Amino acid sequence: MELLIESMTSREGNIITEASNNPEKDVFLSGTLMQAEHENRNKRRYKLSEMVEAVRIANESIKDYGGIWGELDHPADRLQVELKHVSHAITEMHMDGNNVQGKIKILNTPMGLIAKELGRSGIRFGVSSRGTGTVNEGEVSNFNFVTIDIVSTP
Repeated sequence: MELLIESMTSREGNIITEASNNPEKDVFLSGTLMQAEHENRNKRRYKLSEMVEAVRIANESIKDYGGIWGELDHPADRLQVELKHVSHAITEMHMDGNNVQGKIKILNTPMGLIAKELGRSGIRFGVSSRGTGTVNEGEVSNFNFVTIDIVSTP
């Protein structure tokens, strides 16, 4: 298994920041988080069946734990989420055709506060998935989804 990192720009994923000038209000990102049956910039392609299963398992975690933690900026060298870097929680994921749609709540952690301020200032984020899998001629199998991270330039 190898560490797989896949990214989408805010434009590609139609990521929308739901922010308010009221610091007491929650800030959310929503849009396309991952795609199946589409060759990405890394020349990898995820089968729809792999993505459907990843979303099913992710939804079990969301139900059991209230969300899946993610980080501000994307670590390229590790799989696990480090609590000191947590900025958000994925609160919703579902399939819409070949696209994984979702909603992300920005948290009031140190990294989350940075993300909130960037969002309130009009910055558009990209997202990057983190997981493991086997790649054979560009086709990903045995995909094990870990999280979605918020990134500035995927």
